[in-house]
Amino acid sequence: MKKKILLSVVLFLGLFVSCKNDVETSPNKEVPKPKIKNESLLNYDYELEITSVAKVNNAKFLKEMNSIFPVDTVLKHFGYGVHNFYLALSIYKNGKPSRYTFVQDVGFMYGSVPEDFREQYELNHSSRKKKSANSVFYNSFVDKNTIFETKLGQLAGKNVSSIKYFEIRIGIDKNRKVITPWTIKEIDLKKYLPVFDGKYDRNDFLSGGFTTIIGGLEALNGKITYPSEAQKNGVTGKVVVNAYIDEKGNVVGAQLFKGIGWGCDEAALKAVSEVKFHPSPSGKCQAIIPIDFELEYKPENYDLTNTRITFSPIPPKVGEKNKVFFNVVNVGQKALPKKAFVNSLYIDNELVMASISKMKMNPNKSEGYFVSWTPKRIGKLNYIIYLDSKNELNESNRTNNVIKGQVEVK
Repeated sequence: MKKKILLSVVLFLGLFVSCKNDVETSPNKEVPKPKIKNESLLNYDYELEITSVAKVNNAKFLKEMNSIFPVDTVLKHFGYGVHNFYLALSIYKNGKPSRYTFVQDVGFMYGSVPEDFREQYELNHSSRKKKSANSVFYNSFVDKNTIFETKLGQLAGKNVSSIKYFEIRIGIDKNRKVITPWTIKEIDLKKYLPVFDGKYDRNDFLSGGFTTIIGGLEALNGKITYPSEAQKNGVTGKVVVNAYIDEKGNVVGAQLFKGIGWGCDEAALKAVSEVKFHPSPSGKCQAIIPIDFELEYKPENYDLTNTRITFSPIPPKVGEKNKVFFNVVNVGQKALPKKAFVNSLYIDNELVMASISKMKMNPNKSEGYFVSWTPKRIGKLNYIIYLDSKNELNESNRTNNVIKGQVEVK
């Protein structure tokens, strides 16, 4: 297994990157605490006089996760490896059942920026399929099975509603075997608060603007080390850091929005703190920086997969003849032998194409398939591509031979 770090550094305009004109600040200025909420809102534990309590029934939790967040869903969107996500639990003072939501980050923010930062970029971990994060996360579930035994926290001597965050983790190997079943543990939200050097606080960084890293991605990449413990345990995922930048382009503060543990969070924070940005004409700035940690699997033998499927026209029309194209790629290190094998395409549970291939395919080479298809109904239809469905080739890696997706027919 070869180490590879993919860095996706995106400095968004508007909501996600902001700058503020220079203002006077006191050298002894302390970081202000977030404004205390009240009993009618959800409160974080560090805001409360007496914190809330949520005990987890691990057996019920595991059963629930295997039902609503099964292994196939994790593999489809994130691929194999050890993955960290979060669970946000809302505890209500009015006696309503608790509700929980799966989220990718704990990037809560204050002031003009909404709490619950949501990644506005597509997922890209190992799955070869990009999909909006909102299609997997941010759905609310009622704790009808009483996974959590809760006790309200208190503010000003009164019981109040609150929200707690838990880290949830699962590990899956390249053979689709669960090596680490779903686990859950409560996290300390203080780890995700911004930390500043000296005189600054987040109120100095609330307006709009734009900046970029001096030296680009290469400069940041050179600062990052992939922790050995993370590599050993196959940990992959996205760490998201918010950098606070002064008028000279120096990083004077940082905030962890999403972590994956195993030393990757600290490595990302350290790297971001060591780069320098181009000074912004607007003054002080902040920039959200997503950093992907990914282990690249390089098979020693030949290895088939699919990297592209297209439909023409877009969207396909019901009752009309449409064209479908998909490719077969050898991502292995050896040439594919000239031996017959079968590739198949199913759409809406119907066989659209089954083709016998005898082409010798060198590493990183591909062959394409065109087929005509007439949809019989409107809606989102599932498709499945099976490569070498009878295992004639005895590949080094068959985990990527079945490709699933959806196409919407109008």
